[in-house]
Amino acid sequence: MSTITSLLIDSLINVSFVVPVIWCWQRACRKDAGCGHRWLVVLFGCGLAEIFALTGIPSIWRINLDPTVNLIPFDGMLASPVQFFLNIILFMPVGILAPLIWDKLGRVTNILLLGGGLSFFIEFMQLFNFRATDLDDLIANTAGALIGFLIVKIIAGKRIGGKARADKKEGREVMILCSLVFLINFTIQPLLSEWVWSLLL
Repeated sequence: MSTITSLLIDSLINVSFVVPVIWCWQRACRKDAGCGHRWLVVLFGCGLAEIFALTGIPSIWRINLDPTVNLIPFDGMLASPVQFFLNIILFMPVGILAPLIWDKLGRVTNILLLGGGLSFFIEFMQLFNFRATDLDDLIANTAGALIGFLIVKIIAGKRIGGKARADKKEGREVMILCSLVFLINFTIQPLLSEWVWSLLL
């Protein structure tokens, strides 16, 4: 079975669990939110789940402290420019979707904090598995979120981040969503994936 097919199957397994969990959470805790908001949150959560899956965060069942760290900026970009470019693309949906969902994230500083914070967390978690913790990944991911934000800002203009004061619930909702998707990928998803693959192979 090809690598692409395997990734697609793992993605479907991931999304099949993430979607109902986020939707139920939204229905239970954000009764004031419209259907459009809920589906955008679900879409963002699916994208976040795929980022966690593709970047290879560890699972609670397989933690191995084997750190490989590169703190030299743009060292990997020169050695593997394609990988650097793909890391930029990976985080562009974060910069595109987040300001469309939450007005608080319609500001460039907040997008940089979100993109950089997510990337830093992923790089930190990669200390506990076979992946390398790389400063270039942090730079590329943050740049990707910024580029995505600039694209949607150019298209939508003042409709993005136009409110004088954002809803206080927004920051809490973003944190809960990120934590929820991470916990799914850290605990349940690896077991679900292993079970599905045992049926397929």
